[in-house]
Amino acid sequence: MCLACVCSERSRIRTCRMLMLFSVFGATSSKIFLMLGYDLQVCLQKYLALVDTYDASWMPILLMTTGSIGLVLNVFGIFLGFRSLYPMQRSQLIVHLFLHELGCGLVIVMITFATVLSAVHQMYLDITFRDGLLPSMRKYRNNTLVKTTLDKLQMEFKCCGNDGYMDWFQIAWINVAYLDSDDPEINIRLRNGNYESDDVPYSCCDPAKTRPCIVHHVHDDAMHFNYFHEKDLTLYKGGCRDALMQRFNEGVLIPIFVSGSMYLCMMAAVLTVERYLHTSMVTALEQGNPLLESRGYVAECCIYLVEDVFGVMLKADKYSTKDENPRPSVPVLLGSTPEPYISSTAKKLPSKST
Repeated sequence: MCLACVCSERSRIRTCRMLMLFSVFGATSSKIFLMLGYDLQVCLQKYLALVDTYDASWMPILLMTTGSIGLVLNVFGIFLGFRSLYPMQRSQLIVHLFLHELGCGLVIVMITFATVLSAVHQMYLDITFRDGLLPSMRKYRNNTLVKTTLDKLQMEFKCCGNDGYMDWFQIAWINVAYLDSDDPEINIRLRNGNYESDDVPYSCCDPAKTRPCIVHHVHDDAMHFNYFHEKDLTLYKGGCRDALMQRFNEGVLIPIFVSGSMYLCMMAAVLTVERYLHTSMVTALEQGNPLLESRGYVAECCIYLVEDVFGVMLKADKYSTKDENPRPSVPVLLGSTPEPYISSTAKKLPSKST
């Protein structure tokens, strides 16, 4: 379907205002995209780095780049729409409008790419988060950065371990350099130089519990007064893998898809309105007067369709004028040659003498 129309000066003024309005909405959408990329880079990326099999460092870069370029283009679109309100300045804006259209097309491609990736990223998360945080938990006792990040993750997301707090029971997360090797109770729990016990880091403590937090001998009820771990547990029960995936889905992927769809619609509206304005300005300037009525279209093929339509309309207007003596409808026999029609005016004209 060809989107072509005839634009008057009043229509061009309205188009300029629509361009400014859609550019304001597009700038708001680009800010949302920019904030999503920043949130992913600053708040979540350090936690996602704990998952060894997952790498999404390209996603915040793509989001922030798309948002930044879109913000600049939409601010420039507001400027172009305002300048286009003045007919005498339009000849200076033709090149700028064309470059702005190319930029809008690039941003639309980037938005589409980011939105489609966010829709299919869930399957990638399920595969890469299969082992979850277990490889990083094994580095807890020797790597200070991993230890600090895991503690912050468990306190911020209110979780413990990979699938639950008992994951720490199967990992030697305590460095043996800080254990008394002469203690017989400790020697019992030493296996191949690794200390394994029913202890968890302090970051697993749930502050909502009134009882002082128990992080050592969590399942040994005899070691604590009036304590039954099945009902008096003072730790977070949920695992950090599910909490991190849920936060990533609800805080990043779903907002990217929703805001990306809105952002895409706004940029498509900006590009469409700008094309009408640009082409109508060019065709008016070609006629020598920027105030004349001119054709506005989205694609070059629309010109030919408009010309065909105008041609049909002119022909219809031409043949709508009736002759003084219209030719009577005389049936023509099959195989006979119809007589030529001669109007009454031609019959009155004297014939030339030979």
